Amino acid sequence: MKSALLHNEDLVWVALIAVTITSWFLFEKMEAVAAVYTIILISGLKVGAIGVGYMEANRANRLFRYFFSAWCVGVTVVIALFRLLQH
Repeated sequence: MKSALLHNEDLVWVALIAVTITSWFLFEKMEAVAAVYTIILISGLKVGAIGVGYMEANRANRLFRYFFSAWCVGVTVVIALFRLLQH
C-alpha cells in the first residue's frame, strides 16, 4: 500500500509545474531581453531536475553526476551565448 506522502517524482513534477508557471508570468512582466535569459536559466535548471528526479542521475556514480551537472551548465551557457551573439 502506498503512503499518502508525495514521492520524489511527485515533488519534482510539482516543482517543474510551479517553475513553468512562474517563468510564464516572468516573461509577461519582464523586459524581453531579461526574460529570455531568465527563461534559458530556468530551462537549464529544469533539465537538471528532470535528470535527477526521473532519470535517477542522483543514484549514478559520482563521475556521471559531475558530468551531467557540467553538461547542464555547459549547454545552458552555450545557448545563452548564442542568444547573446545574435544581437
